[in-house]
Amino acid sequence: FSNTKELIEYRMCVHVFGNSPSPAVASYGLRKSVEHSEERVKTFVSQDFYVDDGITSKSSSDEIVSLIKSTQNDLATCGIRLHKISSSNVDVLKGFDVADLAKDVRCLDFENESLPVQSSLGLNWDLDLDSFTFKVEPACRPLTRRGILATVNGLFDPLGFVAPVTLVGKLILRDLMSLVKNWDEQVSPEIESKYVHWRDSLQD
Repeated sequence: FSNTKELIEYRMCVHVFGNSPSPAVASYGLRKSVEHSEERVKTFVSQDFYVDDGITSKSSSDEIVSLIKSTQNDLATCGIRLHKISSSNVDVLKGFDVADLAKDVRCLDFENESLPVQSSLGLNWDLDLDSFTFKVEPACRPLTRRGILATVNGLFDPLGFVAPVTLVGKLILRDLMSLVKNWDEQVSPEIESKYVHWRDSLQD
């Protein structure tokens, strides 16, 4: 290593998605791009988007189609394409070009086929039932502090829909943290019994 060379300063000419501030920059860019739009579009973009995913609900299908189309037009003037649209309402889906729809609903026959489950902000949204669902992977992890932590944290529930269920797993994990220091040590039969009972109940 030589410190005799002159320092060269580099500057990124485009924003790199994946940097720590990327979500904030994306949100700022979206909001900035609609600052001269009508109020309903500004409200939609500023309050119903998380980074680049927008989720909203309106009283009628006509209202939501109109809002999204207005937002699409305003964002398009800044080079942003709003697409991958999903809805639990078939009339909303029919209001858009196939190219604007989410991949899983593009080829559906809306009259004869059920709507699929979509992933939205990490949650599973069953479009047919219009409800959020949770998928629990079969647990085949070791009965160690590391394995139990992976199972407890594996159930993604940022809004707390299934908190009464996940709380039990977190309490077991809390007790485990004070009792077991080694991450890969087998847990005691007492903790194993509590944990296995909770883990098996997740399928319900």
